[in-house]
Amino acid sequence: MTDSTYAVPSGAAGIQRLAAGIGVVGLGVCAFGFTSSPEQFYRAWLIAFLFWWGVSLGSLAWMMIHHLSGGQWGVVTRRVFEASSRTLPLMALVFLPVAFGVRYLYPWARPEEVATDAILQHRAAYLNRRLQQLVTDAPAGAIDPVALGEVTQLLHAFRARSRSTQHRMAAGDRLGAETSIDKVLLATVEQSVFDLALDALGPEVALGDDPEAHRWRTEYLYSRAATIYGGSAEIQRNIIARRLLDLGDDR
Repeated sequence: MTDSTYAVPSGAAGIQRLAAGIGVVGLGVCAFGFTSSPEQFYRAWLIAFLFWWGVSLGSLAWMMIHHLSGGQWGVVTRRVFEASSRTLPLMALVFLPVAFGVRYLYPWARPEEVATDAILQHRAAYLNRRLQQLVTDAPAGAIDPVALGEVTQLLHAFRARSRSTQHRMAAGDRLGAETSIDKVLLATVEQSVFDLALDALGPEVALGDDPEAHRWRTEYLYSRAATIYGGSAEIQRNIIARRLLDLGDDR
């Protein structure tokens, strides 16, 4: 052994075999958990994946910081960080069960639940009332007629779509990926209504202290989350593109 080389300790091979054995046993336990309760299996797998992915990604970050800043402070741990960050390709492989089990993990990945979402069923009538209230409360000339027409058109399209979905549910039809259209319409309409309210009421929404101003402000801020709750709008668009329009992946 020279100053520039380092021989792996003789006991390392035994440690590697022991780790491999523990890994095999762990995979066996995972297989048993998957057959017993897929939902709990995917939840546990997701937590484990996030933990170890965080270790690998964090090691990469610390290694990059050390190489950028230089100095001797990271010499002792650098090799550990380098070895740990090299597991990132393995983390991509470990993510595959999460991708396959997305239906078990998130309600928005189950179209039948998206269609029966109470938000979806009742939000159309609520938004319609709020738009009518906005037209009543706004000062004369404060609302752009073109913008009001566009929002009204979107709202009526959403109401028609929502009503059609509810009639299909009442008839016992099987609902599928097409319910993602309802979710995208809901997010678009809700944000459009309250964007129009902000433009028309302006300072009242931002700074008003009376209860009505507080309500408009709260609803405007809440509408920012419309593209997130019940499933990200981007995910819903991906479902529409891949499962309804057959555009394939990454197009």
